[in-house]
Amino acid sequence: MKNFYLMLATVFIVAACSAPSNNSEMGMSMSMDGEPEGSHTSVEWQIWAYSTAAPEFIAEDA
Repeated sequence: MKNFYLMLATVFIVAACSAPSNNSEMGMSMSMDGEPEGSHTSVEWQIWAYSTAAPEFIAEDA
């Protein structure tokens, strides 16, 4: 039984490690809902990040 669990865990680990990641080279791109391109230290990105960080029902009283 111990060997069965070890084999099962190994299969899951190998499957998880070989799963494709989300990148455009593989034809998969994830929409970031208007996230600006470029550095996360740019003013444009920081404005976008801070203005979209909280849901509207939390941010409406701020």
